[in-house]
Amino acid sequence: AAWTESALAQRSRGGYDRSSPFSILRQDEVEDELKLSDDQKSKLEGLEQELRPSEEDQRRMRERFEGVQSDEDRSKLFAEMRAESEKRSDAAMLKIKEVLQPNQFSRLEQFRFQAVGVSSLGKEQIAAELKLSETQKAELAKLIAEQQTARRELGFNASSEDRERFDTEWNNKIL
Repeated sequence: AAWTESALAQRSRGGYDRSSPFSILRQDEVEDELKLSDDQKSKLEGLEQELRPSEEDQRRMRERFEGVQSDEDRSKLFAEMRAESEKRSDAAMLKIKEVLQPNQFSRLEQFRFQAVGVSSLGKEQIAAELKLSETQKAELAKLIAEQQTARRELGFNASSEDRERFDTEWNNKIL
């Protein structure tokens, strides 16, 4: 992909987020399917640079994370980081919408929801598109909250196999 160096640099700084719109756009198959022009790629790379958290913000977050001792405090910090990341991603999507054609943007949204996983079903936009009832939305919110609690209980030292098993189990419960 055209953004390979940028992707590697972001990963090496710990900023990689597979559900970020820029991470998704850098995937070769996404880039190919969306048929991004060179001009679009250039504009998107500029947006990514503009919207990326500053080195100082990243350093402060690392320092906060390093100071955390308990799993409970780590979970709280991760929840805060996740909320900030989601807010940045939503802001990025608004800017990206100005660069992409409507059909490209619509497909990017689909890729993003796939990357986020079943928790995306709790988002109002998805719930509206699926025409979920208030009862269904409430049940989903309950299950997603239970999933988050169970993920905290799984702990941060769980093996990748345990995390994969956890995701499969919860995807089956939610879907």
